[in-house]
Amino acid sequence: MASSSSSDNQSKAVKSSSSTYTVLTRSKSKSLSAYKSDSWWNKLPDEALILVYSYLEDSDRASMSSVCKHWNIIFRTPTLWRERHFMFVGMRATEHTKKACEFITHVGPHLRRMVLECGHPVLHTARPIAEAVATFLGHTIKIPNMRVTYFKVVYLDCYHSWRFFDLSRGKLIDALTKFLRKQRNLRKLDLSGAHMTSAEGMRCLASAAQSPARKTISYLHIKDFFELRYPAFQDNRFRDNLARFTSLRQLYLNYLYVDEHVLQVLRSHSRTSLQYLRIVVDSSEPCNHSISAYSWRDFSDGCPHAKVVFHFLGKLSIEDYRRVFVRSVPIHEVDILSWDRYPSDRDPTSEDMSAVLAHIISTYSAQLVNFRLAFDHLSDEPIDSALVMLLDRCTKLKDVCINTAIRIDTVEKICATLKKKRPRVLEHLELKVRDLTPEEVSKLRGIAILSSEELGLRSVDVQPDD
Repeated sequence: MASSSSSDNQSKAVKSSSSTYTVLTRSKSKSLSAYKSDSWWNKLPDEALILVYSYLEDSDRASMSSVCKHWNIIFRTPTLWRERHFMFVGMRATEHTKKACEFITHVGPHLRRMVLECGHPVLHTARPIAEAVATFLGHTIKIPNMRVTYFKVVYLDCYHSWRFFDLSRGKLIDALTKFLRKQRNLRKLDLSGAHMTSAEGMRCLASAAQSPARKTISYLHIKDFFELRYPAFQDNRFRDNLARFTSLRQLYLNYLYVDEHVLQVLRSHSRTSLQYLRIVVDSSEPCNHSISAYSWRDFSDGCPHAKVVFHFLGKLSIEDYRRVFVRSVPIHEVDILSWDRYPSDRDPTSEDMSAVLAHIISTYSAQLVNFRLAFDHLSDEPIDSALVMLLDRCTKLKDVCINTAIRIDTVEKICATLKKKRPRVLEHLELKVRDLTPEEVSKLRGIAILSSEELGLRSVDVQPDD
């Protein structure tokens, strides 16, 4: 089934209704006898009516627009139709494409944020879904004055969901490439999780890189864009396409897509614009190459405003961390999510989180601004002392979030360490402690109350992780 939903910043998701299209094309509105000129409803400012509309589903919006002419006019306010989530799922995807196309025909010029969901196809639904998406995107590029600034594709996952449906997947990719090639106003493009083959991914990326939007796209999210374990940094086509984006401010991608040559591309073509480079190191992928400190220093000199954020997913070895954590990286944030259940082909005994934290301290103690650690399993070497040392030695930390099993006295040491540090840079502390006994939970709550009063941070959250 295909449906669409709209939301503003304060609104909830709403479902599409055929009555929406009827009201949008209707020239006259029906007035209710209960509506009087001296009613307080008549005194509601337009901003309040727009806010009410933003919380309603499409069918309720259509009913509200029938009250009077003025409410019908407010119903057409462009801000109510800025965002829409289009879903194409199941056997009825083609049937419901008509409604989605009607919506685009009537309010397409108002639309700014578009999210496209292709569902999870099976044998009998792959073709209808692909045809529905192709029809919809083909219709969309024909609408004059369309100014989509944000485009995201969710749950595409070509490798797992579409791997057995070559013809339908080809139709889907063709439609997507044609749509991207026609874009002129895109600011944010999110193709994460697509898991395309190298050929499909390069076609899709080339379409965006060769479109007029190559000069306007400032946010490019391509984490897991290619099939698993594909070393995109070794593909000249990837570097050539990346070089065409000249206004990138944020780039989000896998570590397997980055090497010294990719950094050189960013240095040459996004030197004044790039602000954040977000790199994901995934335990389900190899991490065998290292980027030299010289290359990072060259990148930092060429992109003076760029900040690097590392996201680590799964149980990685200490050697993986050392390959990634080299000196001269303009580091800003480190996020470590080390869950036992996350897929990993590493030796589970090779992680040594205590040594990882010590390496972070020795390498980035004067640079690190944000630090997040979620660690759900026991380590051979306790990380308590390393955590205390990290909070003590990293002098520029502003935001710290920790979710792991540590001793209660370690929590007290952390609070005491932060209390002594003056002047204080840290603004936010979130500390969730795992695997506590009832007595320890009670003691932790007492520490939380005292720390909130004594530390003087903008935000302090110390609690057990239930």
